Amino acid sequence: MNRIDPILLQKFMDNNQETIWYYAFQINKLRKLCNAVKKDIHYKVIKEKSYTNSNSNEIVIRICCKYNFGLRIDKLLAEILNISRSKVNTMALEEMFLLNPNVTISDKVLDNLQITIKGNWHKYVSFKDYVSSPY
Repeated sequence: MNRIDPILLQKFMDNNQETIWYYAFQINKLRKLCNAVKKDIHYKVIKEKSYTNSNSNEIVIRICCKYNFGLRIDKLLAEILNISRSKVNTMALEEMFLLNPNVTISDKVLDNLQITIKGNWHKYVSFKDYVSSPY
């Protein structure tokens, strides 16, 4: 039987929110311990400000996601842009996404991920859909 670090145990006993949230989203570790781990974590996409105008050839999206809960970048982009994942994949093949840090759209969402959508994205996403989607 593994022993839990006494400091960590005390944090759990004190209901330390930061510690609890950190361990709550360690999905892969939890799956190894228990088959009943739910993967369908609910999340909310919140749009803070928009500096995009309809004539722009670029959209810049910054992702703030402190905890890793296994959400793929392509799934999030499909939700943000209100388009299908197949359209997101087509846009990726046309090299319309610049991801910083340098990851692929099939990778998991990272904190402080910046996604620049460039080129002729207008043919996949109508500006009206982009600004009015529920995020």
